[in-house]
Amino acid sequence: MPIFGDDILVRTLLLPPHPPRRWLARNRLDRLLVKAVEYPLTVVSASAGYGKSAVLASLAGGDDVPLIWYTLGDGCDDPLVFLGHLIQACRNHQTIGTGSQVGTRALDILQHGGSGAHVWSRTLDSLINDLVSV
Repeated sequence: MPIFGDDILVRTLLLPPHPPRRWLARNRLDRLLVKAVEYPLTVVSASAGYGKSAVLASLAGGDDVPLIWYTLGDGCDDPLVFLGHLIQACRNHQTIGTGSQVGTRALDILQHGGSGAHVWSRTLDSLINDLVSV
């Protein structure tokens, strides 16, 4: 029995928001973010109201930048919920494709590997290995 059905996956958390209608272009930030895709992972952090989601939504609207979107919400402090959404976000990515096998082994580890930090670590390692091979 799959543990990642519609009962725990909230698909709207995996969709970037629409850019605001009135958008103040921040060319310097745009250039920095475009350069950030050269790195395997970029974390954008700032206090509430600083425009993180708006600038990233603007970036996500372009076709040049590979971007996986996952909005953290209620329940994301549960590693099972977090990893399930992260795997699905990776599978939703246009380059990887929804028919991809990426994350299949990771989901299997989550379903049959028990619980605890060692299982979550193995799950994440498996997902990373899949992404490296894409």
